[in-house]
Amino acid sequence: MSMRKKTVTISFVTTPELEAVLRKAANDQDRSLSWLIGKAIEKYFSISEPPVKTKSQGKTASR
Repeated sequence: MSMRKKTVTISFVTTPELEAVLRKAANDQDRSLSWLIGKAIEKYFSISEPPVKTKSQGKTASR
């Protein structure tokens, strides 16, 4: 059984200028706007996931 992360929807108010910058960055990186904002929040709060051990190798692998 695979465990999937639950997603939560959060909305916020921004300026048209910031929205344009965010959309351009998401487009330039070929990513969704929600992915870009999520990564920015993770980086801002220094959130990182611990490495995962693979069953077959017993080694750590990054997600």
